[in-house]
Amino acid sequence: MFARYTSRCVDLDVFSFAIRSFFEKRGFDVEEHVENGERYLFARLKRTSKTVEIILAGRSEDLTVEGIFVPDKDRVPKQVIPSIFGGGIFMLHELRWRETLLKLEQDFSAYLDNLVTELVRSDVRARG
Repeated sequence: MFARYTSRCVDLDVFSFAIRSFFEKRGFDVEEHVENGERYLFARLKRTSKTVEIILAGRSEDLTVEGIFVPDKDRVPKQVIPSIFGGGIFMLHELRWRETLLKLEQDFSAYLDNLVTELVRSDVRARG
């Protein structure tokens, strides 16, 4: 998922906080790191190793958001040979997780668009 917002003048601290809140409300623990002017948010689902990475880059008037919901190493389904000991259960669990991530990515994308619109509106009201 990739989105670019230009000519919007979004407060990056407020924007980052809102993204954290989005994931925390859905049961994720969120860590944020700033490196070379980019903000990295790592949202990890509690009690699992499943992590979503969000990268905020640019300035408030030219902002890009990249969401990595399924890491490259996990994009191609693993060849799992179900065994009589329940191997198919693990495959089913993985497919359900991917389905959950796809829905989360769609929800996050819509949330970002609404968030940017709202932040721009509130900035205009504050100045006016």
